[in-house]
Amino acid sequence: MFDLERLTKIISDIYRYLDYLERIEIKDPRDLDDIRNFYAVSMILFTLINRVIDLGDEIVTSRNLGVPDIPGDLQSSGAGLG
Repeated sequence: MFDLERLTKIISDIYRYLDYLERIEIKDPRDLDDIRNFYAVSMILFTLINRVIDLGDEIVTSRNLGVPDIPGDLQSSGAGLG
């Protein structure tokens, strides 16, 4: 069973971090030459990736999918996502 409160919090955080990225207004890779922009974007992306991992972990845990022992286990089992 999914923990809806936790899922809601994770998804809310993901949207918030995406909003933060938009507010920085990086339009061109050269915008990252400014060290403040570079580190701001880096930290937001790092945090965003962590929350996406948390979301995946919550889904795997709630569906009792477990963790594959070897990469081939994912293909043979279909990971139960269908």
